[in-house]
Amino acid sequence: MSKFAIMPKVSADVLLNFQKDVDFYHSYYFLIGAEGTNKYVAPKVGFTLFGMLDLTGGYAFPVGNSGINGKELKGLNINFTLNIPTVFIHDMFK
Repeated sequence: MSKFAIMPKVSADVLLNFQKDVDFYHSYYFLIGAEGTNKYVAPKVGFTLFGMLDLTGGYAFPVGNSGINGKELKGLNINFTLNIPTVFIHDMFK
């Protein structure tokens, strides 16, 4: 009896590197950020490899008493994200 639901999400991340004298194309960064909807807010921490592969974890906190289809949106989040830079796609088709 589950129902399908679509929910827009906003996400923001900051990349951190504590080593000196490295450029923007450094191989790994620590990542902090947050994502949220009108139903939950979820701070997260993790790391990224080459700015393309992110592994993060965090905890979702519900906003108000509303959920989706009777389900509460709270708990542990583990995210694996593949970022495809548009510059890479443009260079691939040259």
